[in-house]
Amino acid sequence: MKRTMDRRTFITLAGGAALSTAFFFPFHIFSSDKRDGMEPFHWARLKFELTKDAPDKWNAHPWGDEFFLDMLQEYTNLNVDRTWYVAPLDNLDEMIKYPFIFMTAEEEFGFSELQRKNFAEYLNRGGFIFADDCVSPGGGDFFFADVKKKVEDLFGQKMVRLPDDHEIYRCFFKLNGLPHIQGKSHGGWALFLNGRMAVFLNAGDLHCGWCSFKLRKTNGKSWFTEEKELNSVKMGINILTYAITH
Repeated sequence: MKRTMDRRTFITLAGGAALSTAFFFPFHIFSSDKRDGMEPFHWARLKFELTKDAPDKWNAHPWGDEFFLDMLQEYTNLNVDRTWYVAPLDNLDEMIKYPFIFMTAEEEFGFSELQRKNFAEYLNRGGFIFADDCVSPGGGDFFFADVKKKVEDLFGQKMVRLPDDHEIYRCFFKLNGLPHIQGKSHGGWALFLNGRMAVFLNAGDLHCGWCSFKLRKTNGKSWFTEEKELNSVKMGINILTYAITH
């Protein structure tokens, strides 16, 4: 059974050295494996309802997550649980089982008083949310704009656009700012609570980059260039690296 665990506990159980800071291009497999006895990393998606119907809801393309977890296992020393877990926004007890939660969709989402309370409590306890806009067919940034507004209203403070030389773009792979996959390019935005990054928000659909890379690997077809796909995986690993080491 999974245990409730904050990021500091996760880092301690992982031995403080779960991730290498080496830069690999192309991908490089580590020469040593330090996973024995390490607490597994569990990946979860935040479950929520949209205010209007859209093709891609909170659970869009889970195989993209699974491919990303394969890459995470292969190119880091993390002990990755490749199971795809669900953390309902209306269930705080489930949310706090995961120190890192991914959320994505196309449209605006509902935010009841209970869900607002759970969202705030999860972050205040040390949790980290990575919100990635699943770009709508028309190229809109509706989810991005809605997350930004809801987070700012909830905490009474502005999210900030991160400079391209922020550590999150350099902590594992060396990137020149946030890779843009599709849709509108707004850069990476963050909410800081007491100096700690608690939310990372992106409008450029990194998740679809993971999906495209999976398609390329399995049947030779893809939605984007291989460079975009590779950068989407690199950025995902950077976000996770930053989240569990800061």
